[in-house]
Amino acid sequence: MHNLSTLQRNIPHKDDIPLDIADCIANEETQGKIVVVADDVKGYHTQLTNALKVVEVRLKDQRELTDDRVLKRRLSAKVKYISSRTLNSKPVESYLDTDISIATAERLLNFPPTCQTMYLADPVQRETMYMITGWLNKGGRVVEYTYPKS
Repeated sequence: MHNLSTLQRNIPHKDDIPLDIADCIANEETQGKIVVVADDVKGYHTQLTNALKVVEVRLKDQRELTDDRVLKRRLSAKVKYISSRTLNSKPVESYLDTDISIATAERLLNFPPTCQTMYLADPVQRETMYMITGWLNKGGRVVEYTYPKS
């Protein structure tokens, strides 16, 4: 992989991945366009949408509980940022029209992703991973999730 930052995240359970991705988005650990690689694209779209809403509510609650004006502004900016993210899980030829795209690895082999950050929510063969991440922008980030098998 060319000048990519790679990170392996260990998660206790596979169902925790959408919330972790939403937290990363809220904390602006991601930059630019995002692609989430998942086997069940439609199901993952629903899970990630719900996780983003949970994080948004959590941020609003934090904002209401603080008296610190600087922190309130920072939390308001995070709420605005996370609520403005657009998701797409429909097959597309271009990933430029949405902030967060969800696709299978096979789909990305046919239509290379244009993104800055890629989350590998489901296991991907190494060869496939190298092929789909080869299109990431220079300095991009790949986050690979691992979790105990049930």
